[in-house]
Amino acid sequence: MLTPGGYENGLARTTTARGEVRVVILVESAERAREFRRAIADPAVPGGIGSWEVIVGPDADTVTSVLSDPTVDIAYCALPIEAGQIVAANGPTSIDDLGGSPALVVFQGLTDPALGVSVVDNGGLSSVLTEDALGSEPFLSLIGLLSVGVSTAASVAVSGVAAETRTRIVGDPGVEIASHGSLSIQVNRARSERPTAHRIERGSVLSLSARIGSEQKQLFDEFQPLDELSGTVRVDGPTVGSSTLLGLLDQNDSIVRLNGRVLFPERIETEADIEELARRHLSGGSDPAERVSESRSE
Repeated sequence: MLTPGGYENGLARTTTARGEVRVVILVESAERAREFRRAIADPAVPGGIGSWEVIVGPDADTVTSVLSDPTVDIAYCALPIEAGQIVAANGPTSIDDLGGSPALVVFQGLTDPALGVSVVDNGGLSSVLTEDALGSEPFLSLIGLLSVGVSTAASVAVSGVAAETRTRIVGDPGVEIASHGSLSIQVNRARSERPTAHRIERGSVLSLSARIGSEQKQLFDEFQPLDELSGTVRVDGPTVGSSTLLGLLDQNDSIVRLNGRVLFPERIETEADIEELARRHLSGGSDPAERVSESRSE
């Protein structure tokens, strides 16, 4: 849902540098708080996030304080919502006319755009509304992508959130919460054929500063050596080794999604980590992210 305010507010806000993004999460229960804390910090916090906190059972004053704070870049509201109001520990509270807002707010359990419109009216850039609560993996992928400067709409798509639950964006879907200094972000989607071989599909997402119709050329031998139109997807990519994926992961303008899972360089240190994820996927085993985390914690 496009709103003029989302674009107008962007003219008055300064984009936070990658690595300095502030994230605040509001949750109802201690159990859910543990899930979010583990998702963000175990085994390492994604590099785009500078500071983060999880607030359990906030009262109405705390809810309105967080959701009116323009120094918060991303607020994630996992509190119940009833009749267009957020249910705090001491009762429902409205966020209308707060006079300030985080740059972006994610609401779960909601598809009515009214709260999202309130965020923009208060000075925010956009909101993401999900019909269902997000699991740990899509939650982390969404927050991590937003924090490295991937636009809101692209973050929702690449993270897998849009495929998991009905999702709406209110405000500017092309806004970037963090600056990254690149004209486009390269998105590399890989499917493992073997633990050491991965079929890749490459594309790019334009930044706000990129001109529509611009071209680019990748410097990797495995990819198309000719110029390509930025913002497009090339389906017929090559099969590459784990070392190539690791190299792509280490580039500041590159996102790697392996077997439907967004990878973060702070959590994937070696080719063996990639191959472990691929092996688990191919065998139909349990959550590979948890396995890698456990192996590093032992």
